[in-house]
Amino acid sequence: MKHDHEGPTESYHTGTHSDSPQVSKARFVKGFITQIRTLPHLCYRVETSYAGRVTSSLHGDRQTDKGAERRVEPWLRGTLTDVPAIPRAVLHAIALAEEDIARWGATLTDEEIHAEPYGLTPYAYHVRHIAHSLDRLLTYAEGRPLDVIQRAALGVELEPGITHAALMAEFHAALPEAASRIMALPLDQLEQPRFVGAKRLEVTLGGLLVHLADHTQRHAGQAVVTAKLLVSLREP
Repeated sequence: MKHDHEGPTESYHTGTHSDSPQVSKARFVKGFITQIRTLPHLCYRVETSYAGRVTSSLHGDRQTDKGAERRVEPWLRGTLTDVPAIPRAVLHAIALAEEDIARWGATLTDEEIHAEPYGLTPYAYHVRHIAHSLDRLLTYAEGRPLDVIQRAALGVELEPGITHAALMAEFHAALPEAASRIMALPLDQLEQPRFVGAKRLEVTLGGLLVHLADHTQRHAGQAVVTAKLLVSLREP
């Protein structure tokens, strides 16, 4: 079921490709093999920090092995232990999304972020959708309906034109704001009802927060896969 906060999914597709299916599949597999073997694992420390006491504890120590081959994810760093389990998991999901986007999308060009390799939804869409959907979902969590500006933002997430720098600025501004809004919710009352979308479908505050984490991670994962593919398809 599609709610107001939802946008296009990976079924989004425009145009066809000149390659035959066999050639396309071969290039796809070759690209991913090249990606796995050669793409450097970037050890990127995010400069943006969260507001208040969440600032230092949300990301914690990266505990990164040399070469960043294995990294301890935010939920395993022993941070935010005084925050209830459900909102803590949401904050950790947001932190992981921020790190993954910064890590895997760091080298993409302005052209690449809008590309649609093999019909995939553009990288820029996923990153913008994370930022905008956090705002929309947290508005529902705060017990308010969407306003005109928030509804209008749904229509720009697939629009080309935004630069990589502007995309990252928007993304990194949205996440600390989302973290602050989560901490301001009545986290000891997660069974409170909330209403989602124009049809005002009833959910609990806790359920809404769980979906927020799921949704953020889903699009972060799609963005990472697209970024890896774009890098692998570059001319040698």
